[in-house]
Amino acid sequence: MVLKIIIIDKNYINILNKEMFKAENNRKNNKFKMGFTLMEVMVATTIFVTIVISVSQIFKLVVDGEKRISNTYMLQESLKGFTEWSFRDLRMAKPNNGNCPGLSFSSTRSVFETFDDGQGVKYLDSLGRCSKIFLAYDSVSGKDRIFMTSDDKNGFLTPTSVNIDELKFVVTEDIDVSGNHTSQPMITIYSKASSNTGKEDSEIVIQTSLVNRTYNYEE
Repeated sequence: MVLKIIIIDKNYINILNKEMFKAENNRKNNKFKMGFTLMEVMVATTIFVTIVISVSQIFKLVVDGEKRISNTYMLQESLKGFTEWSFRDLRMAKPNNGNCPGLSFSSTRSVFETFDDGQGVKYLDSLGRCSKIFLAYDSVSGKDRIFMTSDDKNGFLTPTSVNIDELKFVVTEDIDVSGNHTSQPMITIYSKASSNTGKEDSEIVIQTSLVNRTYNYEE
Protein backbone atom coordinates (compact mmCIF):
# COMPACT_ATOMS: atom_id res chain seq x y z
CA MET A 1 0.00 0.00 0.00
CA VAL A 2 1.35 3.33 -1.06
CA LEU A 3 0.38 6.41 0.96
CA LYS A 4 0.29 9.59 -1.06
CA ILE A 5 0.61 12.83 0.74
CA ILE A 6 -0.72 15.88 -1.09
CA ILE A 7 0.61 19.14 0.08
CA ILE A 8 -1.71 22.06 -0.72
CA ASP A 9 -0.28 25.47 -0.88
CA LYS A 10 -1.70 27.92 1.68
CA ASN A 11 -2.09 30.57 -0.98
CA TYR A 12 -4.23 28.22 -2.98
CA ILE A 13 -6.53 27.72 -0.01
CA ASN A 14 -6.89 31.46 0.43
CA ILE A 15 -7.74 31.87 -3.24
CA LEU A 16 -10.32 29.07 -3.00
CA ASN A 17 -11.96 30.68 0.04
CA LYS A 18 -12.16 34.01 -1.74
CA GLU A 19 -13.79 32.43 -4.77
CA MET A 20 -16.33 30.63 -2.62
CA PHE A 21 -17.15 33.84 -0.72
CA LYS A 22 -17.54 35.70 -4.00
CA ALA A 23 -19.81 33.00 -5.35
CA GLU A 24 -22.00 33.16 -2.22
CA ASN A 25 -22.26 36.95 -2.48
CA ASN A 26 -23.20 36.72 -6.14
CA ARG A 27 -25.90 34.19 -5.26
CA LYS A 28 -27.37 36.48 -2.60
CA ASN A 29 -27.22 39.53 -4.88
CA ASN A 30 -28.93 37.64 -7.68
CA LYS A 31 -31.66 36.61 -5.23
CA PHE A 32 -32.38 40.25 -4.36
CA LYS A 33 -32.35 41.23 -8.02
CA MET A 34 -35.06 38.74 -8.85
CA GLY A 35 -38.61 40.06 -9.81
CA PHE A 36 -41.67 40.17 -7.51
CA THR A 37 -43.40 36.95 -6.73
CA LEU A 38 -47.07 36.40 -7.65
CA MET A 39 -48.12 36.69 -4.01
CA GLU A 40 -46.36 40.04 -3.66
CA VAL A 41 -48.07 41.34 -6.80
CA MET A 42 -51.49 40.18 -5.54
CA VAL A 43 -50.99 41.82 -2.14
CA ALA A 44 -49.87 45.09 -3.71
CA THR A 45 -52.82 45.08 -6.14
CA THR A 46 -55.30 44.41 -3.33
CA ILE A 47 -53.94 47.31 -1.29
CA PHE A 48 -54.07 49.64 -4.30
CA VAL A 49 -57.66 48.67 -5.19
CA THR A 50 -58.77 49.11 -1.56
CA ILE A 51 -57.29 52.61 -1.45
CA VAL A 52 -58.96 53.57 -4.76
CA ILE A 53 -62.37 52.28 -3.62
CA SER A 54 -62.09 54.11 -0.28
CA VAL A 55 -61.19 57.39 -1.95
CA SER A 56 -64.04 56.97 -4.45
CA GLN A 57 -66.57 56.35 -1.68
CA ILE A 58 -65.39 59.40 0.26
CA PHE A 59 -65.65 61.53 -2.89
CA LYS A 60 -69.18 60.23 -3.56
CA LEU A 61 -70.26 61.03 0.01
CA VAL A 62 -68.95 64.57 -0.37
CA VAL A 63 -70.70 65.08 -3.72
CA ASP A 64 -73.99 63.61 -2.44
CA GLY A 65 -73.81 65.81 0.65
CA GLU A 66 -73.34 68.91 -1.48
CA LYS A 67 -76.30 67.90 -3.65
CA ARG A 68 -78.54 67.42 -0.62
CA ILE A 69 -77.53 70.81 0.79
CA SER A 70 -78.13 72.47 -2.57
CA ASN A 71 -81.53 70.79 -3.04
CA THR A 72 -82.62 71.67 0.51
CA TYR A 73 -81.65 75.30 -0.07
CA MET A 74 -83.58 75.38 -3.36
CA LEU A 75 -86.58 73.84 -1.59
CA GLN A 76 -86.45 76.48 1.13
CA GLU A 77 -86.27 79.22 -1.48
CA SER A 78 -89.24 77.70 -3.33
CA LEU A 79 -91.35 77.82 -0.15
CA LYS A 80 -90.22 81.30 0.90
CA GLY A 81 -93.07 82.99 -0.99
CA PHE A 82 -95.70 80.91 0.78
CA THR A 83 -94.20 81.21 4.24
CA GLU A 84 -93.60 84.96 4.10
CA TRP A 85 -97.01 85.80 2.64
CA SER A 86 -99.12 83.38 4.67
CA PHE A 87 -97.37 84.14 7.96
CA ARG A 88 -97.99 87.85 7.49
CA ASP A 89 -101.60 87.36 6.35
CA LEU A 90 -102.50 85.06 9.23
CA ARG A 91 -100.82 87.25 11.82
CA MET A 92 -102.85 90.26 10.65
CA ALA A 93 -106.21 88.42 10.43
CA LYS A 94 -109.12 89.71 12.49
CA PRO A 95 -112.41 88.38 13.93
CA ASN A 96 -114.87 87.61 11.14
CA ASN A 97 -117.77 89.44 12.87
CA GLY A 98 -120.25 87.55 10.73
CA ASN A 99 -118.90 89.11 7.53
CA CYS A 100 -118.09 85.73 5.95
CA PRO A 101 -121.36 83.77 5.84
CA GLY A 102 -120.01 81.64 3.02
CA LEU A 103 -117.24 80.27 5.26
CA SER A 104 -119.66 79.19 8.01
CA PHE A 105 -117.73 80.25 11.10
CA SER A 106 -119.01 78.70 14.31
CA SER A 107 -118.58 82.03 16.08
CA THR A 108 -118.66 85.58 14.76
CA ARG A 109 -115.71 86.37 17.05
CA SER A 110 -113.48 83.63 15.68
CA VAL A 111 -110.28 84.69 13.98
CA PHE A 112 -109.32 81.24 12.71
CA GLU A 113 -111.20 78.02 12.11
CA THR A 114 -109.84 74.84 10.56
CA PHE A 115 -111.56 72.43 8.19
CA ASP A 116 -110.82 69.15 6.35
CA ASP A 117 -109.26 67.63 9.47
CA GLY A 118 -106.94 70.56 9.92
CA GLN A 119 -105.64 70.60 6.34
CA GLY A 120 -107.21 74.01 5.77
CA VAL A 121 -107.84 77.23 7.65
CA LYS A 122 -110.37 80.03 7.05
CA TYR A 123 -110.13 83.61 8.28
CA LEU A 124 -110.94 87.26 7.55
CA ASP A 125 -107.79 89.02 6.42
CA SER A 126 -106.71 92.54 7.37
CA LEU A 127 -108.37 93.98 4.23
CA GLY A 128 -111.72 92.42 5.07
CA ARG A 129 -111.51 89.59 2.54
CA CYS A 130 -112.87 86.17 3.46
CA SER A 131 -109.96 83.82 2.83
CA LYS A 132 -109.02 80.15 2.95
CA ILE A 133 -105.69 78.33 2.75
CA PHE A 134 -105.78 74.58 2.17
CA LEU A 135 -104.10 71.60 0.55
CA ALA A 136 -105.32 70.92 -2.99
CA TYR A 137 -104.35 68.58 -5.81
CA ASP A 138 -103.05 70.20 -8.99
CA SER A 139 -104.11 68.03 -11.91
CA VAL A 140 -101.72 69.83 -14.28
CA SER A 141 -98.51 69.18 -12.36
CA GLY A 142 -99.79 66.08 -10.56
CA LYS A 143 -98.69 67.54 -7.22
CA ASP A 144 -100.37 68.36 -3.92
CA ARG A 145 -99.95 72.11 -3.54
CA ILE A 146 -101.06 74.81 -1.12
CA PHE A 147 -104.00 76.77 -2.51
CA MET A 148 -105.39 80.12 -1.38
CA THR A 149 -108.75 81.61 -2.19
CA SER A 150 -110.36 84.91 -1.15
CA ASP A 151 -113.12 87.26 -2.30
CA ASP A 152 -111.10 88.73 -5.16
CA LYS A 153 -108.28 86.28 -5.93
CA ASN A 154 -107.24 82.66 -5.77
CA GLY A 155 -104.31 80.52 -6.82
CA PHE A 156 -101.56 78.17 -5.75
CA LEU A 157 -99.00 79.46 -3.28
CA THR A 158 -96.34 76.80 -3.89
CA PRO A 159 -94.47 76.08 -7.15
CA THR A 160 -94.99 73.02 -9.34
CA SER A 161 -91.53 71.70 -8.47
CA VAL A 162 -92.58 71.15 -4.84
CA ASN A 163 -94.97 68.52 -3.56
CA ILE A 164 -96.65 69.20 -0.22
CA ASP A 165 -96.69 65.83 1.50
CA GLU A 166 -98.49 67.07 4.59
CA LEU A 167 -100.20 70.26 5.78
CA LYS A 168 -101.75 70.78 9.19
CA PHE A 169 -103.20 73.81 10.98
CA VAL A 170 -103.82 73.79 14.74
CA VAL A 171 -105.73 76.74 16.23
CA THR A 172 -105.66 77.84 19.86
CA GLU A 173 -108.36 80.43 20.42
CA ASP A 174 -110.25 81.05 23.68
CA ILE A 175 -113.46 83.11 23.59
CA ASP A 176 -115.57 83.73 26.66
CA VAL A 177 -119.38 83.88 26.78
CA SER A 178 -119.38 87.62 26.11
CA GLY A 179 -117.45 87.13 22.88
CA ASN A 180 -114.09 88.44 24.06
CA HIS A 181 -110.80 86.66 23.56
CA THR A 182 -109.31 85.58 26.87
CA SER A 183 -105.94 85.25 25.13
CA GLN A 184 -104.48 86.16 21.79
CA PRO A 185 -105.41 83.62 19.09
CA MET A 186 -102.52 81.42 18.00
CA ILE A 187 -102.18 79.17 14.97
CA THR A 188 -99.54 76.47 14.49
CA ILE A 189 -98.61 75.49 10.95
CA TYR A 190 -96.95 72.17 10.16
CA SER A 191 -95.95 71.36 6.59
CA LYS A 192 -93.80 68.68 5.03
CA ALA A 193 -92.57 69.20 1.49
CA SER A 194 -90.35 67.37 -1.00
CA SER A 195 -88.61 68.56 -4.14
CA ASN A 196 -89.15 67.29 -7.65
CA THR A 197 -86.29 68.82 -9.61
CA GLY A 198 -85.08 65.66 -11.34
CA LYS A 199 -82.03 65.55 -9.07
CA GLU A 200 -81.60 63.79 -5.77
CA ASP A 201 -84.80 64.01 -3.71
CA SER A 202 -84.85 66.49 -0.88
CA GLU A 203 -87.30 66.93 1.98
CA ILE A 204 -88.01 69.71 4.42
CA VAL A 205 -90.31 70.14 7.42
CA ILE A 206 -91.59 73.55 8.49
CA GLN A 207 -93.32 74.08 11.81
CA THR A 208 -94.07 77.44 13.34
CA SER A 209 -96.60 79.06 15.66
CA LEU A 210 -98.00 82.52 14.96
CA VAL A 211 -99.68 84.78 17.48
CA ASN A 212 -102.45 86.85 15.96
CA ARG A 213 -102.49 90.60 16.56
CA THR A 214 -106.02 90.66 17.89
CA TYR A 215 -105.98 92.60 21.14
CA ASN A 216 -109.68 92.62 22.08
CA TYR A 217 -109.24 90.16 24.94
CA GLU A 218 -109.48 90.48 28.69
CA GLU A 219 -106.70 89.54 31.12
